[in-house]
Amino acid sequence: MGRKNKLVEGTVGYRNRGRFRQWLAKQFEANEPYDRIAAKILQAEEDGSQLYFAVYRDTDEMVTSVSRFFLATQIQCAKCHDHPFESWTQKDYHGMASFFVRTRAVDVPGEPEITNQTGNQYLVGEKTVGEALFALEEIDPKTKKKKTTPVKPKFLNGDELTEPEPPQDYVEPKLKSNELPLKPAFSRREKFIDWMTSKDNPFFAKAAANRVWAQFMGRGFVHPVDDFNSSNTPTTPVLLKAIETELVSHKFDLKWLIREIVNSEAYQAADLGSSTDAMPMFYERARIRPLSVEELTASLHIAMGLGIESALKTEPSSQILQYLGEPTDGQGRFQGSLSEHLFLHNGDQFRGLCRPNQGNLPEKLLLGMECWDEKVERMFLSVLNRPVTREERELFVQYLSVDTKDPKLAAQRMEDAMWVLVSGSEFRFNK
Repeated sequence: MGRKNKLVEGTVGYRNRGRFRQWLAKQFEANEPYDRIAAKILQAEEDGSQLYFAVYRDTDEMVTSVSRFFLATQIQCAKCHDHPFESWTQKDYHGMASFFVRTRAVDVPGEPEITNQTGNQYLVGEKTVGEALFALEEIDPKTKKKKTTPVKPKFLNGDELTEPEPPQDYVEPKLKSNELPLKPAFSRREKFIDWMTSKDNPFFAKAAANRVWAQFMGRGFVHPVDDFNSSNTPTTPVLLKAIETELVSHKFDLKWLIREIVNSEAYQAADLGSSTDAMPMFYERARIRPLSVEELTASLHIAMGLGIESALKTEPSSQILQYLGEPTDGQGRFQGSLSEHLFLHNGDQFRGLCRPNQGNLPEKLLLGMECWDEKVERMFLSVLNRPVTREERELFVQYLSVDTKDPKLAAQRMEDAMWVLVSGSEFRFNK
């Protein structure tokens, strides 16, 4: 499903991503305001919240990711030269880098998230000194390289940060590989967080409003959601501005915003109509999209009668994430692959839930005393949330009602029938 996500693979790995997911789930459950969630992620002080800087450890990665995720602005092109199409300059880029150049993430032994496996805990700190350096055109006659000069921290489209001088003759202690620096008396990153989450910030609330809208509607007013620029203007700027303003007035209450979106006529539109655009620009019909891996896993548990609690507790395995995609990134991309197809149709992780066992729906249907017409009706209502058609009923009843004294064959037929329903596009997509 497009490019891989660093929160899923690499040195951090899915196992450690789970700690961040658990932390994030608690924030949503408590209805923590979005500005506070964003601040906590960048403060990286609470257990589980530190994963962001464990993934994006390099200063350039921090600048690019923070600008994209929280400000919906891409300034990475200005690292080596002034942006050719936008107003961003190299000094804008390195001014942002100065806020993060002192940030340091380390791995320390921690409580494992899976029994009998080792685990790491990620801690984040900030040094007292350290500067982002900007390369000048002037050549140093000794080194034959471009001279560099420190760049002061500068807010995007704003002023330079006013900060005290570091202690005279201060030298940053040499740190071990898993050692954090002492907490600085003055934190550049804290000042950036205060600026970013301010209600007057020209980027933050607008980016949040657009991203949440896109999560539910399939595309943002500005699309892709992380690329506001002069040539990528909102499709409905008045509505975007209204949502941005109300989000600020409701103190970044995400539950309020979600309620407003899902109660809107735009969200409740059917997926029918004359438009054939895969992602309708003006939301004239509902966009059909694949369920995310998390949604798909939870839906399968519910469809198989395992209950909502089981669905909420179950997290996709690393294999499912590997083959079926990454967390929704707001880009609207979906491209099925051969490996995904083979995993869905030959892997046992999803099909195993379709087997009659441990009181699940397939077992109840297999052992139940109802007629097969009623059983098939229940299958379709449970899995696809719709009544069975006459043609479907005839085919399924004919297949399942074959008189057999072999319980293994009967169980296999029930598994096959359930798998037909969950492996099709009607279950996989949000039709």
